[in-house]
Amino acid sequence: MFKFMNSLKQILKLILVALATIISTVVIMVGGMFGITKFMAYRNTMYAEHFNQGTFDSIFVGISMDDVQKILGQPLSISKNDAGFEYHWYSKPKKSSDYYIKLIIYQNNRVIDMQEKYYVD
Repeated sequence: MFKFMNSLKQILKLILVALATIISTVVIMVGGMFGITKFMAYRNTMYAEHFNQGTFDSIFVGISMDDVQKILGQPLSISKNDAGFEYHWYSKPKKSSDYYIKLIIYQNNRVIDMQEKYYVD
């Protein structure tokens, strides 16, 4: 009986090691694929002429549109909607694909939101 229990423990240990190895391999593969995808998105993103991540990070809700443009320069494009929101796009894809969105949203010439997203097409 003691030999049987000892063998069972060894088998369970082997199963646990095998499961841990499989799970680790899957996590590394998925993380690696996501990392490669994010790298490709970075390479596919076109930024406004004077865009800098550090200065983008310094923008805050309530700052004026004029002050933002002094800091970041002109956006690549601007769009508006009927609700009075104005969208200043500081990035766009070089081609139709994944890219990083860098967007500042205004209402009444004041920043109401900054968006940074990884966009998957």
